[in-house]
Amino acid sequence: MIPITIPDPNLETQLRSPGSLPTFDPTFTSPYRLDTSEVDYALARRLYYNRDQRYKLGSGFSRPAINVPVGFMGVPILTADTQGGDEQMWLDRLTAQWASQMQKAHKMCLRDGEVLVKLRPMNRSGAYAALYTPDDKDLELALIPTEAFEIISKDEDLDAIEAVKIKHVFMRPDGSTGELVEVILYETITADKIILKYENDEEPPRDMDNPLGFVPAVHLQNEDEIGELHASSDLEPIEPYMKFYNDVMLHAGSSSELHSTAKLIIRARDVTRFINNNFSDAEILEGRLRFKNKDVLFFESGDPDIMATGSSIYSEGAEIIQARAPLGDTTTLLEFIFLNIVDASEVPEWAFGGAIASSKASVGEQGSPLVHKTKRKRTMTESVWSLIGRMALKSILNKRERVTVTWDELALRDLKTEGEAFRNFAESLIALNDGQMVSKHTANNVLMKLIKEIDPYDLDESPTESDRIEDEVKEKMAQAEALMKDEQEEFEDEDRETGLTAAG
Repeated sequence: MIPITIPDPNLETQLRSPGSLPTFDPTFTSPYRLDTSEVDYALARRLYYNRDQRYKLGSGFSRPAINVPVGFMGVPILTADTQGGDEQMWLDRLTAQWASQMQKAHKMCLRDGEVLVKLRPMNRSGAYAALYTPDDKDLELALIPTEAFEIISKDEDLDAIEAVKIKHVFMRPDGSTGELVEVILYETITADKIILKYENDEEPPRDMDNPLGFVPAVHLQNEDEIGELHASSDLEPIEPYMKFYNDVMLHAGSSSELHSTAKLIIRARDVTRFINNNFSDAEILEGRLRFKNKDVLFFESGDPDIMATGSSIYSEGAEIIQARAPLGDTTTLLEFIFLNIVDASEVPEWAFGGAIASSKASVGEQGSPLVHKTKRKRTMTESVWSLIGRMALKSILNKRERVTVTWDELALRDLKTEGEAFRNFAESLIALNDGQMVSKHTANNVLMKLIKEIDPYDLDESPTESDRIEDEVKEKMAQAEALMKDEQEEFEDEDRETGLTAAG
């Protein structure tokens, strides 16, 4: 029998709790449950569009936190295993048509946590019958928000969608009154059937066969976890910081209005008599003691001042004061909150507009988290777009084709930096060629990898690098000899002309 070591119950642990003991009972006794909580998508959208009064001064960071990674992700490139055939032609065509919807799907995924991507024919509606023929096979992407779909069944092994229910909401005129009324239609899709049922049974339900043999929809989730039913939003990590930023800004703004308003100070020996002499009874009773629309503060002048002559005067007078705005004292706290938003969102501060010049890190250092985040998000969506491409080829060409996903090169350098780097690299290759360490053919091939538009070095040359360098040396020597010969002929012509001139 294998000895069992019972963990010490007094042992303190940090991140891990003691594991359960082995048992012969096949029933799990651990309290594992699926977390069914989901993103408050309504709040996420209000934050994205800055429409929530509770976050009004802080949720302006939401849109860059979503749009910048989506912009760097770009559009996936779908490639079929069969190169040069109709499969790749259709994938290129569809990808060009879907570019805007793909980016919108990325935005909804990162903001709301999840979105359903559904394929449907472009000529599905009779309203467009005049634009298409029955042979048109173009497909479009329909994006279903998280509150408008429900996955009824998933395969327990592959996590594939076996059935999905979609809620469609649209407006149409009422048959009796002609007024626009809201109509709700539920579409249930399985591998065999498509069922359409109206709410309140406004029309009879309709059943039709699904000719595809599969559910043409894919669930796109953001940062999904195994133990959670729903995915997460990229706004969740920065939501408390945006609320804190809003509260600090609101407090600083209200304090600024209180302290920065100019006030008139009047010092008088008898304040009561001064007020009675300069304001009406109505103004005194209503508390409207203002001078040229400025608040007035009254102070008693106090003891008399003794002048140098020995006489005494009372220090009466008037002046206008303006307190220092308190926002300057809050800048450090706002900067701290801002940097927390930068760290939690993995988006550089230049993406938020650089409103606060923190200068805590260079653009290159802050760009690295964004590069890693973009690569992570790209990898997260690859299986979805690969499956969408495979579904499209099956629907259009009735072919089972493997589709791979690639992306454009991700780079944060600007054109100026790239130009300077290419110039320095080209000058280095020229120097190596002058030093007879590389041939022109090799330098040309290296530069062509950086810029494809460079013309190839198409001269007939020797097969090895040493032979090419030797040929170039001979070519340079021949050029030098030809140059010396030309210069010698010029000198002889000048001497001949000089002699003729002297003889004449």
